[in-house]
This record gives sequence, structure tokens and C-alpha cells, in this order.
Amino acid sequence: MVGNGGFGDEENLHVGSRIQPFSSSPRPLIEEGKNADGKKHTPKTLSERLGLEEFLSLKVWRASVAELIGTAVLVFAIDTIVISSYETQTKTPNLIMSFVIFLSVTVLLLATFPISGGHINPVVTFSAALIGLISVARATIYIIAQCAGAVVGALALQAIVSSSIEQTFSLGGCTLTVIGPGPNGPITIGIETVPALWLEIICTFVFLFASVWIAFDDRQAKAHGPVVVCSIIGLIVGLMVFVSTTVTAKKGYAGVGMNPARCLGPALIRGGHLWDGHWVFWVGPTIACVAFYLIEEEKNDDHGKERIPKTLSEKLGLEEFLSVQVWRASIAELIGTAILVFAIDTIVISSFETQTKTPNLLIPFFIFLSVTVLLLATSPISGGHINPVVTFSAALIGLISVARATIYIVAQCAGAVLGALALKAIVSSSIDETFSPGGCTLTVIGPGSNGTTVIGIETGPALLLEIICTFVFLFASIWNAFDSRQAKAHGPLVVFSIIGLVVGLMMFVSTTVTTKKGYAGAGLNPARCIGPALVRGGHLWDGHWAFWVGPTIACVAFYLYTKIIPRHHFHASREGNDKFFDRSWSLEAEASDQKKKKKRKSHIYKG
Repeated sequence: MVGNGGFGDEENLHVGSRIQPFSSSPRPLIEEGKNADGKKHTPKTLSERLGLEEFLSLKVWRASVAELIGTAVLVFAIDTIVISSYETQTKTPNLIMSFVIFLSVTVLLLATFPISGGHINPVVTFSAALIGLISVARATIYIIAQCAGAVVGALALQAIVSSSIEQTFSLGGCTLTVIGPGPNGPITIGIETVPALWLEIICTFVFLFASVWIAFDDRQAKAHGPVVVCSIIGLIVGLMVFVSTTVTAKKGYAGVGMNPARCLGPALIRGGHLWDGHWVFWVGPTIACVAFYLIEEEKNDDHGKERIPKTLSEKLGLEEFLSVQVWRASIAELIGTAILVFAIDTIVISSFETQTKTPNLLIPFFIFLSVTVLLLATSPISGGHINPVVTFSAALIGLISVARATIYIVAQCAGAVLGALALKAIVSSSIDETFSPGGCTLTVIGPGSNGTTVIGIETGPALLLEIICTFVFLFASIWNAFDSRQAKAHGPLVVFSIIGLVVGLMMFVSTTVTTKKGYAGAGLNPARCIGPALVRGGHLWDGHWAFWVGPTIACVAFYLYTKIIPRHHFHASREGNDKFFDRSWSLEAEASDQKKKKKRKSHIYKG
């Protein structure tokens, strides 16, 4: 799941066709796509493009042993975690299960990536092959090894568990339905095929976009290092397991698979109802991989030099309305915002559905993690705004043009609608009615002494909270990204962690300080509020203007603050190499993009 096996020096990575899976002292390796002298090698024959010679490579087959064993341990670990979490009768098994899965995946990735690249998942292998990081032959060998490893893991589990546990948990396999007791005899309970397929597609795509993307990008992989990259991947896997097992509120559904090999192993060993709808766990991830490939092709790797605007058109950036690069970058904003809305809203629903004692504390923590990871995933492409507040502030200060800001905000709002639609497609009608796709609310209709009554917060306090919390968000976190000196000094991981932390804190503060039921807390992101409102409607439009007016006032106040303070205390410039919110704006960078050939040779995931 991690990469091609390298985060350090380019000459000592386990990459390309000359992998040394069991060498204790690795020597310089030939990078895939280059000759021994380091010059670029363009594949000419079909055999070279498919990498058919790797079918006869002993080193590739030896590396696949790590994939086999890693997947076997993964299946054994995940399935025993599931069984243990429920057998110990913990109050929040879904939460504990997801956390332990996060740890297990992280450790296994760290163990296998120096040998094979640490895929241990056909989803990762197939995506790497689509993008061109590994050959078709290597991908085929790895996927076969992963499926064989899943069978070994399921056999190992079957050998040690009692027959009653095997009957109850079906060796921890991927299930859509189970047979349960009913009033007139046994009945089938679980989830229907279509919602399960949507969940598989959405969660697998989120997994690829929010975590594996970072491993595929050699710059981010080198910058963060293996521990951080592997931890992010493990974290997303855990989050998706937690979300999918709680948001549907369906007994019998084992949650999203995201790993076809993990589902195939127990199905082959246990059989029975594990084959019901099994195709979903293959078709869903395949569709997600293709979608990820199409999006990955839009990635922009170049920075441009600062261009001093002269005409009004240049100051407004009107030429960017016709820029293919800008529109391509906006796709990342659209998808990032869609995932953000989907993630935050499912986190809210899951936290309350699991009946945790402190949902107001748990929700901000998960939001902190989600925002941090999504910013890391989108920053190399669009700058990582995924919030009209950030985009509008960047335009006011002059980091991006008015045209780019307009395109980004439209994309963010469209993404929010897409995220709300995705959530509506998978949740039950009762959850849809209760949580209103997680939208921003000031009031709700609740039971009263004489019937129903409106409970929540008044518009005035809500507007004031929105202004204060958004300004704190800009002042305490976005400042670090806008200031080029601080951004370079701290690095992306620290900067984005601070932003995620402040968003989580503001959510926690706004939902607890008012002590008002019905109030969903400060929005801090108008796009996140408008998506569910357009999809669900109803009371989500009550006071909706506050979630736009409040942040707008806060942005203007922040802009005035940056003008009041001494100039030498704030360096916000379009020029630089490692900024996060002002990428890809210049015409020079755009021209360079057209001339330079794309290179997708990551130093991880090549095995």
C-alpha cells in the first residue's frame, strides 16, 4: 500500500526493474525508464511496455513473497481484530477496531515497502500499473501473490478459532448480508448491492486520493518520510472502515473492503454467503482506480516565476478563465471539497450513531485528521484550498488572481454538492432525516410541551460566532501558509496539521460554548454548508446567509490586519518554491507545462 520502496537518496532506493528485496546493503539501482548510463529509455516493443521479461525475473518473484506474507498477516490481523473487538463486548467496537487497523496497516507497510514497495493490496498495485509506476507483468505477479496471501491468512485464522466463532464471524470476511433470526424464521439482513457498490467506489477513491496519492508523489514521499506516509495511509484505511461500518446503520454489512484480496481469501476458505455480492468488492475498487488514474493525469508539477501584472486584465487574471491548467487544478479543489464534505458529515453521523459519551470531542479530532490529510493530498495540484474562505483571502492578499479564485470557489461549491449527493446515496432514510446530510444548521424542529418546537441558536449570535471563529482560523493557521518564510521553515506537514488542528478546535468550541441543541457549530467553510443545503433543502436554508456573510467579514478583517502590521512581519509573495496556496498561477508555468513531458516516476510503489 505504500510505494515503490524508497524515501531517501535516489541512488539507493528499491525502485525499477533491479529490485533487491533481500539485500542488507543495497547498491545503486537503475531507475525504471532509464538505461544503465542514466539516460532516458523509451519502451519500443510491446514486451517492454508490458514488462513481460519480469515474468522470468527471479527478483520480482522474490519480492512478491513479501506481498504474499504481508497480505496474509494483514488478513489474519484485521480479521482477528474484528473478532476480538466484538468478543470483548466493548462499548465502541467500531472505533477500537478502526484504531487497531490503522496501527496494523501502518506497521505492515513499514515492514514490506523496502522489499516489494509495500502494496499488500490489489487496489494499490492496479493503480500503480495504470499510472505507469510498475509494469503490467509485475502488477500481475503481485496481485496473484496478494490473493494467495489472503487465502493463507484465512487458513491460519480458521486453524486457531473455534467452530462457533468461525460460524459467527465467517473468518472476518467481507459481507453484504448475513442470515439472522426473524419473527417467522431466519431472514437475510444487511445492505443492498447498489449502496454497497457506491460505498466501495467512494471509500476506495478517498483512500487513493487522500493517502496513496502522497506515496505516489516522490516529492511528498521524500519530504514526509516513510513513517508519516505509511501512517497517513493506515489512518485513512481506519477512517474508512469506521465510517462505512457506522454510517449505513445496517447489521450484517461488514463495512467497505477497499482490498479485493482481503475479501477473496475468507470467501474461498469459508464460502457460503461470503460470495453473495462478492463482485462488488472487485468492481467498486476497479472503478475507483480508473477514476483515480484519470484525476492523477491532471497533476501539475511545476512552479512558475512571479510575473508582475501590468494591465487590468492581468491583475484580474482574466486570461486564466481560458487556461486549461487552472481548470485542471480546479478538479482537485472539486474532488477535495467533495471528500471533505463526505468525510466530515460521515464523521458526525458515525460519532452520534456509535453513541460515544463525548461526540463533540471525537468529531473535532477526526475533522483535524481529515483536513490535514486532504490538504496534503491537494496542495501539490491546486494549492490545497478546499475552502472558499482560504481562496477568497488568498485573492484579497494577491496570492492568486480573481479569475482563479472564482474558478476555485465554483469548483468547491460543486464538490460540496457532489459530496452531499454521495452521502445521500449510501445512508438510510432514517439517518438522512435525522442528520440532514450533515449540513450547517442553526435550528431544527424538535419535540416540545405542546407539540413540535424550533430549537437552536438565533441568527445574531451565530453570525458573531462565524466571524470570530473564521478570523481565528485565518489568523492562527492560514497565516502560516500565506507567509512564505513560515511555510518554508515549518514544511507542509506542520503547516497543514496546524490548519487541521485549528479547524477542529473551532468546531469543538462553537458546538460546546453555545450549549444549544440544533446548532451544528461554526461552518468555517461556506461551500461545505451550501452542498447539503442544495441537496437536502428544508431547514438547512434557515439562516444560511450567516455561513457566507460571517466568513466574508472575517476575510476582509484578516486582509486589513495584514495591511496594518509592519510589512517585514508578513511575507506573502507569489514567488517561491514551497508555498501552499499560490501554485500554478503564472503564464510562464503554464507554457512550461505544455513543453515539459510529464514524468510519473515516483520513488515509491515501483517495488
